[in-house]
Amino acid sequence: MRKSLFIICTIIACALLFTACSSAGAKSGVAAPVEEEASNVVYRNTFDGTQTDWLPRGGNEKFEYIDGALKISGRTATWNGAIRSFGDIFVPGAEYDITVTVKYDEGKDFNSVVVSSQQAQPGGGDAYVNLKTISLTKGEWKTAEINYKVPDNAADYPVLLYFETPYKTDDQAKPEDFFDFYIDEIKITSDSVLEPEVPEDLAPLFEQFSFPLGAAVRPDQFGESSIYKPLLKHFNAYVCENVMKQESIQPSKGNFAFGPAEVVVNAAQKEGKLMRGHTLVWHSQVPNWFFTGTGAGGVATKQELYDNIKTHIDTVVGKFKGKVDSWDVVNECLEENGTLRNSKYLQIAGSDEYIANAFRWARAADPNAKLFINDYNIEYSGAKQNGMYNLVKKLLDEGVPIDGVGLQCHIGMTYPALNEIQKAIERFASLGILVQVTELDMTVYSNDGEKEKAADDEIIIEQAYRYKELFDIFEKEYKAGNLDMVMMWGLADKDTWLNDFPVAGRTNYPLFFDHKLKAKPCYWIFVDDSKVPALTPKAAVDMSKFPRISVKKGSPVLGKNDAAWNNASSVAIELESMGTALKGSTFKALWDDKYIYVRVEVKDNVLNCDNVNEYEQDSIEVFVDQNNGKTGFYEDDDAQYRVNYNNVASFNGGNTALFKSYAEKVSGGYIVEVACPLDKIFAVAGTMIGFDVQINEADASGKRTGIRNWSCSTNEGYRDTSAFGIAVFE
Repeated sequence: MRKSLFIICTIIACALLFTACSSAGAKSGVAAPVEEEASNVVYRNTFDGTQTDWLPRGGNEKFEYIDGALKISGRTATWNGAIRSFGDIFVPGAEYDITVTVKYDEGKDFNSVVVSSQQAQPGGGDAYVNLKTISLTKGEWKTAEINYKVPDNAADYPVLLYFETPYKTDDQAKPEDFFDFYIDEIKITSDSVLEPEVPEDLAPLFEQFSFPLGAAVRPDQFGESSIYKPLLKHFNAYVCENVMKQESIQPSKGNFAFGPAEVVVNAAQKEGKLMRGHTLVWHSQVPNWFFTGTGAGGVATKQELYDNIKTHIDTVVGKFKGKVDSWDVVNECLEENGTLRNSKYLQIAGSDEYIANAFRWARAADPNAKLFINDYNIEYSGAKQNGMYNLVKKLLDEGVPIDGVGLQCHIGMTYPALNEIQKAIERFASLGILVQVTELDMTVYSNDGEKEKAADDEIIIEQAYRYKELFDIFEKEYKAGNLDMVMMWGLADKDTWLNDFPVAGRTNYPLFFDHKLKAKPCYWIFVDDSKVPALTPKAAVDMSKFPRISVKKGSPVLGKNDAAWNNASSVAIELESMGTALKGSTFKALWDDKYIYVRVEVKDNVLNCDNVNEYEQDSIEVFVDQNNGKTGFYEDDDAQYRVNYNNVASFNGGNTALFKSYAEKVSGGYIVEVACPLDKIFAVAGTMIGFDVQINEADASGKRTGIRNWSCSTNEGYRDTSAFGIAVFE
């Protein structure tokens, strides 16, 4: 979030002044050297006194000392909390271990407190980094540890640390988001300094490929003493991770903060590297003033919105004209179902006209820059990829100057299948445009619910081979004229956005260099593969551990309450995979040589299908893995069939032409019958297929509030078949 420059300057000035004063003589409750402490402790505050060197961040918070802890109340924004400058403590370029203990005792059963850093930037504005999101249970203290690397320019631009709660804009935040919280102890030590372990003489990684290979970077990584300097040479293209986004570069109307972005752009120019611009129009990290104006309720009129977008594009693209190779003109404009995202842009503009206009204005501002539309989850087949393909084709037919599509490619070790990425590149390239991979990283986790794990040798070696297979595809597509550039989303695991996201407190390992900036096997597999051990073959999947049902043979006619269903056993759908869904739903299944038939009887007292996302409507889903491959990704034989209570079907994979369905509302719920094609196997008695049934439950507002499954509780069945149960044909 961003506050007014006045507030920021006031906080910094007060913090620095207080620190300077307190250094003259320690006061009770103020951090001071403690003789019995180990020599590596550089700061400690137990909040046992009546004074503190921490200040209210917003200016209105109330500080109280209760039972040896600091209570922070009276917050009116999520970014309100406690702040302190560490200009007197932190050494530029050094690393510190920070230990904090916090709790809260009101409101929801579970909540989070965030520890963040704030630092003024050379060109104006401030950089904000969430260092740790601490997940809390009401009434329980929790201690968290943070390893923090101080920016190299901290001598001139001191770092402030602060406590807040998960950020929400003023119009999104509710009173419950302003809960009181406590800080008990803060201790900072310097015994775990991580020195960079990347030798200067490593072969540049980008030289191993025909295509440009770039990385997302921050301005502070370009200092002469930066520990990241050995990493920068491995890439021949840069993109700003954050400082070119709307809220960073034009935080208030007409006030542009180009300084941080210029650091990166100038470095690219000096080093002869390509520069990507990210991003001009995005629904996130955009200041609210973009959408305010003279319309009803203070909302901008369409013309006011267009004026804001055009001025922003004219100014930003014009500023860097001739220096930026490619721009993400519009970012993440689609819902998962492939329709236009219901953003404030769409709500005001009413159509895709705002997208078309943005591209036309960008072309006028720099005719030589390549213009891209960028999104995630379009690197594999499905509704969202279809939506992007159709949108781009429509805009191209209208003469809109789109030069390419950006596939973000935040992928995993098992999903998507790599041939899906190849097919996506070729599909979009068939429109006569370029394709760039814009934000590549590879999480070592299979789903958002997986607990933290160590990056052991087996995982990291497996990651290297998957990267090798993927980059072989990139080489082929580049040489075919389909792929233009590949960008990694970060320099090293140490700074990846996937640390703490989407799971607070979980460390990730998605890039070529590790948390000590040391080259990983996924670097060496391209430079010297003799240094990468052979991949250990995986053991065969133990099928005995999966739930299974026996399915009798039968060919029921859908919608006729066919007597054939009487031969099928009723199976309960009991696993609560997400939220809360009414108990009591069941299914039956039958098979023949062409189909598996499924009848689902759903208990649901409130039916709603208003949501534009089909998966949030009251509906059932049947998952079929015909070869029972138990893969972490979808193969050609895998399918997800969804039908709501109005018999509207949607799909992910599968043979949609042969699929059949029937639905009817009944007292206390609804019934759906489906026939899912078995077109990739020869079905006989004894055949085993991967199988699951899911129920999506929506509330009266149209929001999905619960999911129940028969066999798979990961909520990843739409892309991962490894946890499906087994249906055995009798």
